[in-house]
Amino acid sequence: MRAAQIHLKHATFMCHPLAKTSYLFSRSAKRQFTADFSPDLISLMQEQDPLHIIQVNKKSYQFFSGWYWLPYCRENNLEKISVIKHSINTNEYIEKRAWSYLLSNELKSSHRDVGLAQMDQLMTKIPKVLRKELLGKLYRPSTGKIVELLAAETRAAVRNQRRKMGPPKAHTTILEKLIGE
Repeated sequence: MRAAQIHLKHATFMCHPLAKTSYLFSRSAKRQFTADFSPDLISLMQEQDPLHIIQVNKKSYQFFSGWYWLPYCRENNLEKISVIKHSINTNEYIEKRAWSYLLSNELKSSHRDVGLAQMDQLMTKIPKVLRKELLGKLYRPSTGKIVELLAAETRAAVRNQRRKMGPPKAHTTILEKLIGE
């Protein structure tokens, strides 16, 4: 495996045939947060979730994992994308990584009863200056309003989840207890 940056306009990316079922499933799934992110934020998030590829020829690649941000990169005409180039391309290797990528994304998703409230809590933790920079045109002084825009939900839905969830609880790890923090 090798990390790299590839010019999006000078390359062709196609889904690997063994990843197609998982890819199509993920593209049809309804997402909680579906906002219009800035190209800078899309680039930053894609860099942290790179496209996993095998090279077919000089400018043609097949992806099998890390595809979530690819359509957003294309829509926003990003110049380069982050990739992990794999040299192993056995059927088992490709298929296993495609399904584990999808499973990993689903396992990381928020619980439906508190997802909006958790996003609101996250927004309050991000320093305001950084929040403005990350969210660009989606930034609002009210974290609740930001969550409404990100999730296309009503103020009442966000408020109800906040009430259900209650105030954030600090979880102390065993290590923190041992060292007295």
